Amino acid sequence: MDCYETPAKISRMIKTPVSILQEMMVKKGSVPNYELIHDGGGSHENTFTYRVTCEGLLATGTGRCKKDAKHAAASNMLEAIVKHNGLLPLPASPAKSPVRAPPPQPKPEPYLQDLNGPFVNAIGALQDLCADNDLQGPVYNTTSDVGPPHARVFTIECAVASFKEEGVSTTKKQAKHLAAKKMLQRISDVLDDASKSSISFLKMVKPSELEANERAKKIFLEQKALLPKKVNLGVKLADYPNRLRSIYAEDVRKNTCEKLNELASSFSDLLRDCGDVEDTPRCAALKESFEELLKPLNIDVCEGVINNRFQVVSLDTTPEIVESYWGDEPMWKVQMNVYLRIIKHLKMLLS
Repeated sequence: MDCYETPAKISRMIKTPVSILQEMMVKKGSVPNYELIHDGGGSHENTFTYRVTCEGLLATGTGRCKKDAKHAAASNMLEAIVKHNGLLPLPASPAKSPVRAPPPQPKPEPYLQDLNGPFVNAIGALQDLCADNDLQGPVYNTTSDVGPPHARVFTIECAVASFKEEGVSTTKKQAKHLAAKKMLQRISDVLDDASKSSISFLKMVKPSELEANERAKKIFLEQKALLPKKVNLGVKLADYPNRLRSIYAEDVRKNTCEKLNELASSFSDLLRDCGDVEDTPRCAALKESFEELLKPLNIDVCEGVINNRFQVVSLDTTPEIVESYWGDEPMWKVQMNVYLRIIKHLKMLLS
């Protein structure tokens, strides 16, 4: 009887290549000889190599751990035996050993600054761009941290409005810089496109008719006006009035100042005409007119009362404009006076 099992019989055995080779050799009165010829290499991406010899035949196998390498060598030896004896091709083993170590991930190239070009602080530039365009500042999150302690690979996500970009590098600082650089370029491209085309047209187009990138741009442009503003910490306090003035076109500022003058006269007339008798509808109408005037400038009005004697009104500009008024007179007069102060303050900044 032939000592070698037929392939059909081997395929019914729920055994690993090492077990099958061992049984085959024992029936012939010998055992396979395994020799470890490469032991890892000493790096965090170790590979092992086994060599097995049986009756003058030789085969090798490589794996990420010793067990995988030994099974690979046994499997290759079985193939060599089948070929040497002219048997039918051996079917795949139904019980392959599991891969206990994942294959190594490609290591990202470290970020290198172009020595011939100017240095660009992408993180700071992105923060400034968001402040200039009334966007909430970028949010950074570490989404992945893999690898051995001496060779970590970090992935950091940068999110602004509906946009998200990722940076991958061997340090968190470099990954954050790469993510900020990608986001800076993407937002700059969108703002540049918006200045060359009609934003109102983008808002009229149905989402189903837009490509994915155009939909993202549309959401971004809508959120640009909805998200709260953040103070740009890179600007000196003395430069804030100039920064606020530069946000709006000259004709917009001139038109707003003219309407503010008219509103200031209306508030003064109300205080003079009514004496101590409150004209509630007129007061409400003037405050509503002031809020409507500031809506095109994306400025919201907030007011508060303390102890029915102290009135505060604030505008969510950058920086925030706050005025207050206190007095023993009726509360409606306190409100009208604080609105006169906030109008005067805003006119000074826009002029």
